[in-house]
Amino acid sequence: MDEDTSGQARARTPESSAGARLSDWYLAIVLMLAALLSSIDRTTLSLIIGPIKREFAISDLKASVLLGLSFSLFYGVFTIVAGHLADRVSRRKLLASGILLWSVMEIACGTARNYMQLLLPRMGLGIGEATLQPSAFSMIRDAFPLRQRSRAFSLLQLGPYMGSGVSLLLGGTLLQWAQHGVFAGLPFAAGLAPWHWVLIVTGVIGVPVVLLIMTTREPSRTDTLGATGSAAIGSTATGSTATGSTTLRATLSYLASNWRLQLPLWTAMTLYGMAIGAQSSWLPEAVARSWHVPLPRIGHVLGLTGFILAPIGLLTSGRIADHLASTRGPAAVPRLAMFATGCAALATTIFPFVGLFWAYVAFVCQTLLFSGFAVWGATTLTVVSPGNQLGKLTGFYYLVQVVLGLGMGPAVAAFVATAFHTGPNAIGYAIVETFTVCAALGAVLMGWVGYEINRSLALGTAAARAALSVNPGSSIEHPAR
Repeated sequence: MDEDTSGQARARTPESSAGARLSDWYLAIVLMLAALLSSIDRTTLSLIIGPIKREFAISDLKASVLLGLSFSLFYGVFTIVAGHLADRVSRRKLLASGILLWSVMEIACGTARNYMQLLLPRMGLGIGEATLQPSAFSMIRDAFPLRQRSRAFSLLQLGPYMGSGVSLLLGGTLLQWAQHGVFAGLPFAAGLAPWHWVLIVTGVIGVPVVLLIMTTREPSRTDTLGATGSAAIGSTATGSTATGSTTLRATLSYLASNWRLQLPLWTAMTLYGMAIGAQSSWLPEAVARSWHVPLPRIGHVLGLTGFILAPIGLLTSGRIADHLASTRGPAAVPRLAMFATGCAALATTIFPFVGLFWAYVAFVCQTLLFSGFAVWGATTLTVVSPGNQLGKLTGFYYLVQVVLGLGMGPAVAAFVATAFHTGPNAIGYAIVETFTVCAALGAVLMGWVGYEINRSLALGTAAARAALSVNPGSSIEHPAR
């Protein structure tokens, strides 16, 4: 099914006022499967890096390049390229091509016979996966009205949350099968070690997902004024947005003229990423040093806790955000983020002052409160961004988060531990301080975003209504302050 090219934009049809169609929810589920596949293909290598090191006789440094830099560098750069394409071509076909590319690259990794033959397709994996977020964000923005958009994003975010656990489970199963000769009878199996089959099979799984993507219905684009007459919150319906321009220059011009909306949002999401990056990297080691708990037990408890609580937190946060957006206006979404992440920061401050049991209780509360931050950020980005530039904006948005947020978080915590603390509890104190400060500052900035959204609605209500698919007389027409 190709893009919906009905005479009027989706935002102006009676269909959208009644809510998303079943085909739109099908799209969201398929995008979740694509995100799950992306996470599996990206992280499976960590399970088999030991056998790869031994077979290729490589150092820890070269292994770290395979695990991190080879993928993230090309992912970050090509996210911008993919975002540009997502604003100009069929997003459904772009994403299907990206999945096919990264699946072929994963299979190529599985056939590697030396280090370079593994390194090069690992770079290609990053290029293919770069198509996912810009395409998914743009399609969800156009397919779902604001009152249902957070739930759609919560489905999308389930993929990465589940992917790391599924990759270990699936990879371990495939590795065990290969070790027992399940694949030995295949005609091209000669000379392939068990670890090869883990990558080959996970790559082949991508083919059905490509076919599923091609069965989805691409929503018609909004915020291209030549066709729809809509504009994003904060835009003035002039210049690049008014002409429907999708050039990089137009996007940068839009960012410069609407920095009051974009800058605090991007900074808040980067700080949230830094907080979660610091905690996820160092928490097991901190618990082991402070309470002398064996690492295997820590891994099992924290892994199971995250696997259970994160989906609950994601789906609940999406539903709450949609309810608040439909009754109190679009500013309610960043304000919900402000309240929840601020409470998560408070829960984190308890860690150093209680025993292991109550610290775990505080961790559970923190996980439930904080797990929705990516959903609230994604929904808010679609609120304050024009649809015809959302692909590129998503690319920049993710590049900043990955490099400055998740990438810098572990280093910031290590610096705080080294510079301000000593002893076995140093890294534990550093995690608490890094998470608390970053989450608290992010909460303040999300409050600022909520204020700016209401301010922009007050200054340009007609344009804002068009961007949000808000009909006259709806509950969002006069947002609660």
